[in-house]
Amino acid sequence: MSVGKPMSFLFRWREAIYVSDLTPTTRHVLHVLSFHGDEDGRNCFPSLASLARKTGHDRKTCWKAVQRGRAGGWITAAGRIALDGSSANSGRGHRGLSTVSYSLAIPETVGVVPPVP
Repeated sequence: MSVGKPMSFLFRWREAIYVSDLTPTTRHVLHVLSFHGDEDGRNCFPSLASLARKTGHDRKTCWKAVQRGRAGGWITAAGRIALDGSSANSGRGHRGLSTVSYSLAIPETVGVVPPVP
């Protein structure tokens, strides 16, 4: 990162989860989830199977970590996305298969995010 350039939201979000009181498993799952979105922390829609494969945790563990992230204000559900990329509610989804699209958020209680040493 160059001097004087502001940190991107995604970078600040990752720094915030590193210093949070989240469990190591929840931090790991949320960190992996963050690689599935854009630089502004939106449009994250990995499947639980994908999170499980990439983290080495089972789907239930990943689901619980995502729920803890939602409860703590670290992620919000932004809607369902069909696996073909259309809105899951449009009726165009492939055989009705869809996943939840998440947006990353830094809870107001976190305040200033110090850099991780």
